[in-house]
Amino acid sequence: MITEEDLEIIGAQPLTAWDKVKIVGIVFLYPIVFAYQLARFLLPHHPQRALHWRQKALLAGIHAANAFRSQKRITYAAGHARTTNASLRAYAAKHRAHGLEHREVLAPVDPASSSNPATGQPVPPPTLHFFSGPWLADTPGAGPVVLYAHGGGYLEPLVPSAHVPLARGVARGCAARSLVFLTYALCPAAQYPAQLVQGVAALRHLLDVERVRPGDLVLAGDSAGAHLMASLLAHAIEPSPSAPPLCFGGEQLRAAVLLSPWFTWTDAASLGASECDFLDGADVARRVTVLRPRVDEVWCEVVAAEGARQVWERVFATTDEAECGKPLVKRLLVTASDSEIMYRDAKVFAVEYAGATIVVVGGEGKDEADMKARLAVVESEARVFAVGVREAHVQPGLDEAVGYHGDGTWRALQTFMSSLRD
Repeated sequence: MITEEDLEIIGAQPLTAWDKVKIVGIVFLYPIVFAYQLARFLLPHHPQRALHWRQKALLAGIHAANAFRSQKRITYAAGHARTTNASLRAYAAKHRAHGLEHREVLAPVDPASSSNPATGQPVPPPTLHFFSGPWLADTPGAGPVVLYAHGGGYLEPLVPSAHVPLARGVARGCAARSLVFLTYALCPAAQYPAQLVQGVAALRHLLDVERVRPGDLVLAGDSAGAHLMASLLAHAIEPSPSAPPLCFGGEQLRAAVLLSPWFTWTDAASLGASECDFLDGADVARRVTVLRPRVDEVWCEVVAAEGARQVWERVFATTDEAECGKPLVKRLLVTASDSEIMYRDAKVFAVEYAGATIVVVGGEGKDEADMKARLAVVESEARVFAVGVREAHVQPGLDEAVGYHGDGTWRALQTFMSSLRD
């Protein structure tokens, strides 16, 4: 059940009169804090001094906003001014003139899974937003379908200026015929495993109603969205009692793309902090308690749950005992920065559990010939862990938000997606 303490932790309470007075002060102080954060990038010892000015400006803005994180009700209200569904509808309406074709459907939740065991409340059906048309592909084709889940810690709605361009880049890279946004319920209205139940409902709808072949499906997400996609892979092999099983008829999914996956839940405080990242382990740990994580379930604790390694051995067929002798997904890309706090468990998952090849991309001192050789590995290997140098959490999303298409994990992502084309 949601408690008043839960609401206080994340700030999901009405603004008080004093909060509204504070907003005036924040509006005045924010430009000063932003200027200070931006100036820090000019210091000769700053690890991200070599970033492009657009990247620096966005990171400075995020760090400046984090300076007011203690004002939880104000930051929560600012981040939740519009729901994910409303944001996607507004984005589609705005870009209709640019050839964006949009439709949305509700994916029904299996009646046996309709009650969330964490809250006792019904699990709402997820909304699927289908984006297609010339906005997505220059010429119509029979490319794959990308199912995308946005990040935000299962607490924050989609940010259209970042998540939509990022997902569009993923879809355009593989010449997808359709990009499908999975709109899942957010905490505190819904706690784990509600999002897993909704993810299963979304996949079943695509397979059973939209008649999308598993071989035409690419599962993609960033941060918490990447966690959700990994949870679905685990569920396909080891079904959770909270949701109906998934059946792919023995066919492999085309790919899974996990960008800066958030795999550390019950031990989030151990993630610490990094000068290159805008996330903080202590803050993540406080907020994650509201989600009611279960350390013993691999669909929640993707890396640390007891028996997790054995489940992923079956998903990726990394042992002779693996079912059917072939992986559940043909291709896998996991990205992370060597300087972000989520790096540790992303590496364990990708390298130790999935057997991915590590490819370091970006960084100073690497010439174009060397970079092309590294990207050739990204293009050819079945499973890849692309590591950015001194980047932030979900750096490709930040790059898309400011229109900077340069190096690092963004380039690795584009290379990998291009290799998925028919």
